[in-house]
Amino acid sequence: MIESTTEQRISSLEAKIFDHFDLAPVESVITVRHCHCKIHTVSFKARKEKGNAPIVLIHGFGTGVAYWAPNIEGLAQEFDIHCFDIPGFGRSDRPDFSSDETLAELEMVSCFEDWRKEMKMDKMHIIAHSFGAFFSSSYALEHPHRVIHLVLVDPWGFPEKPLLTAKQIDPQLYMHIVSRITSYFNPFFLVRCCGSYAGRLLSILRSDIRLKYRKEGKECKDEIYEYLALCNSRHPSGEKLYKNLILSSGFAKRPMSKRFCGMDEQIKATFIYGSKTFIDPGPALEIQYQRSDTVGVQILRGAGHLVNVDVLTDFNQIVLQLFSKQAKTTTERGNEP
Repeated sequence: MIESTTEQRISSLEAKIFDHFDLAPVESVITVRHCHCKIHTVSFKARKEKGNAPIVLIHGFGTGVAYWAPNIEGLAQEFDIHCFDIPGFGRSDRPDFSSDETLAELEMVSCFEDWRKEMKMDKMHIIAHSFGAFFSSSYALEHPHRVIHLVLVDPWGFPEKPLLTAKQIDPQLYMHIVSRITSYFNPFFLVRCCGSYAGRLLSILRSDIRLKYRKEGKECKDEIYEYLALCNSRHPSGEKLYKNLILSSGFAKRPMSKRFCGMDEQIKATFIYGSKTFIDPGPALEIQYQRSDTVGVQILRGAGHLVNVDVLTDFNQIVLQLFSKQAKTTTERGNEP
């Protein structure tokens, strides 16, 4: 009953956030094979129908589909948009995942593929943030013919753990601290401990988020804080999944940088980082060096970890240019005799 009430409150806040940006999503619930998990999905039709493959937006750790609300109006000019709550987060079910990191990753990939089939999408562009970028990369490795372009926004899980003998300043100190804490507790246990005060606490700790979720001509509201708090007040299966994937040092047990270059070269990939982020862009630059024809790296000045909302207009413009250019190239190839 408590879970049901919480989901209803999240639904109400999600609707208010989308309404704040003048968005009217079409909601659906997709059931996948893993634990018969139900995945909450929202979709938006393109303003100008041009027959382009859709864009799938995948959020990061601890949030949900409303994370993308500021971006959707700009991205939906010529592309249908689909967003889903990753299983274990948002309004999707909270299934248990394997304690083995390899099996857990494959379970997530199978959820994504089942979702795609039910959505009846043949190919798609993917934009994924942080934790979602890790799973999107894993999906593209397993199902390369379904992905046209992979945009990884401040992706988590790429760097390898450095050798103990490396004598250099460690830029990943925050990862060691966070991982040490999460080895004893789930990452959002404090949110659950704070109960109804969690949203207020988030608004104090991250007052900057309020500014990122404003729309010109409209008063800035605080629903985003309550939304984030409630998204992380439910059963923490997504947090447990994260703990199973991370080393005590804060690095991924199966770093994506070691596998990414094995991806089908037909897939275009673009890494986008903020100049002020704590995520190390080094692995992306190394991947670009090895696959310069199919991989690009962009660092947006003035942006932090929330790149897509920190520099909203620039981010949307870059992504649309990438996808429109590729759509044009694909059309021209299709018209060749």
